[in-house]
Amino acid sequence: MDADRREYSRPFLGWRMVAIAFLSYNCAMGLTSGSFGTLLPTLQNDLHTSRAAASSAYGFMLLSTGLLSPVVGNLTRFFRLRTLMITGAAFNALGFLLLAYADNLTEVLLIYGGVVGSAGCLMGVIPSPTLVGRWFEQGTRGKALGLTMMPMFIFIAPPIAAFMIEHGGRHLLFLFMAAVFAAVIPVLTLVVEQPADVGQTSLRPVAAAERGRKPEVTVPIKSTFEIFTDTRFWLISIAIGILTASGIAFVAQGVGIAIETGAGLTAASTVLSAYGAGTLAGALVYGWLMDRLGPFLTLIICMSVDVAAWFAFTGISSLAPMQLLAGLIGAAAGATVALHSAVMPEIFGTNNFSRAIGYSYLIKVPFLFGAAPLSGYLYDRSHNYGSTFLFFACALCVATAVSILLAFDQRRRYRPA
Repeated sequence: MDADRREYSRPFLGWRMVAIAFLSYNCAMGLTSGSFGTLLPTLQNDLHTSRAAASSAYGFMLLSTGLLSPVVGNLTRFFRLRTLMITGAAFNALGFLLLAYADNLTEVLLIYGGVVGSAGCLMGVIPSPTLVGRWFEQGTRGKALGLTMMPMFIFIAPPIAAFMIEHGGRHLLFLFMAAVFAAVIPVLTLVVEQPADVGQTSLRPVAAAERGRKPEVTVPIKSTFEIFTDTRFWLISIAIGILTASGIAFVAQGVGIAIETGAGLTAASTVLSAYGAGTLAGALVYGWLMDRLGPFLTLIICMSVDVAAWFAFTGISSLAPMQLLAGLIGAAAGATVALHSAVMPEIFGTNNFSRAIGYSYLIKVPFLFGAAPLSGYLYDRSHNYGSTFLFFACALCVATAVSILLAFDQRRRYRPA
């Protein structure tokens, strides 16, 4: 009895799981992505290859992450999240250790695609939001996911990578990153899979009944066939894919957009700085809104703001308003993963979340890889960015309409009898 009382009297561990998930996600996706842009010129020179060929290492990493997401989503049914996350960290440590001694492009591509990409999936995009989803319920999950998916390391990685490269080349950078992932492993051993494992319950809103919030609906475990034949799965995957693509396109073309209006390179780069600041703010602000308005309504608001920003670019010719619009687009991009992770359990329940979002990431692969070249193609065809602005604004209008339909469908399904 005393032992049980001590167990139940422990402080709520959910926020500790958020901190661990934040570290895991940011190392897996933020550190690797944030360091690559700084590394790229050195990698190109060391391997005596073209910029396009060297850049393909990052593409292989993202491709691997997307293709393996369904596999990892299914693995969460048979292996503990802690095991998957530790395995991912170990893979990353091994991958960057191997990269430190890789001396040709083929080896680099194989390691980034086969080891680092799979490690990112094992450590970041599936287990991290799954862990948070188990500890927080509707009404508290939004803020927790927003904090978890806040891409902080993308912004601290470039100066660290530059310092390492200046003092020891890519060899020192890769050894440093291997050491970081090795150091994360002991932290990941502290993962507690479920609140029930320590005699606690997931965090639910205070006075939920008074605010009229409906309790979470328990959805039975669905088969892969049931998930893929659910129209809602395809609609939300495509809508989130469009939102993701709009952010990627802006990152690829943002500086060019500013230069086209007459800004110099240094001034034009501040547009991406504003975009980066927006991603941090968006993860927090939209996370806060999710807890108050629900994930579907928040997704609609997020996409509507993004539509307005892309349309507004057609009439902007000065830098200051461009920075503001870049921040709004960045806010949507920063909230995309959290919104995706919050909407999925609303549709499929927490029991099916890992598998459903894993399959959904697979659907997103064409959007991840098509956004940048498509935006470049539109510019080449029209010799200005007007067509790019209109294309993504219209695509986001479609995504917003889809989100509205899903919101009404969800409300209809769970309306009290």
